[in-house]
Amino acid sequence: MKGSLAQVIAIVAHGNWWLANPSGKPPDLLHTNSTFQYVEDVIFADGRDMNLMEWFEHCKSDTPTLRLWGETVTELRDRSLVAWSPTWTWSGHSSWGVVYRATRKSGGDAFSKWDVAEASGQLRAALLAIRAFSQREAINWVDWFERALEALDASEPHARFHDDALPARGYSIEARRLYAAAVNSYVFGGMGTWNDMVLPVEVDDQHQRLGRDLYAAMMFAFHASVNSWPQDR
Repeated sequence: MKGSLAQVIAIVAHGNWWLANPSGKPPDLLHTNSTFQYVEDVIFADGRDMNLMEWFEHCKSDTPTLRLWGETVTELRDRSLVAWSPTWTWSGHSSWGVVYRATRKSGGDAFSKWDVAEASGQLRAALLAIRAFSQREAINWVDWFERALEALDASEPHARFHDDALPARGYSIEARRLYAAAVNSYVFGGMGTWNDMVLPVEVDDQHQRLGRDLYAAMMFAFHASVNSWPQDR
């Protein structure tokens, strides 16, 4: 799973949990969460620099709802929003520095369009199709697709990576299933992944189409599961 996306998800999900009842210190994700494992420092830069815990405190003043939007941490306030986009820089000391910068926009009605049940149905359909193709063509991603499908029905769903991106409480079982299934569907990226494969020309178009369908369903699933807060508890 792409590390920058996983980190944004963790900030949104844990941030919403703390902002709903901001007693005590904000969550120290930098030192406790797997999505920050190789990160040395995180800064939110908007006129002044704030570390992550300071940014959570800053949000507490007007308690926005946080949302995943693309790969940004987005503060949703009425009909306006602030989207924080990360830039990752290699520090040269086996770790990364991440800077989030803000863009202010109007709108916000798009966040009401993501539905957990609909996203689950789309992801299941995409997984069934790509699993059948992979079995027929003897592609070695079948186990990943089967684990993703299992997560959609699991009584205790677990993500293959970054299972702690969602807090222990505050999300419904349906949202947790969907998040775990989306993580377990993440077969995209670098060398050897789904989009890096070269198949015979007679099946390559189907290979590419199924990959696009799964990626779209997977991203829909991430958004629907993470953004289900606070309706699904």
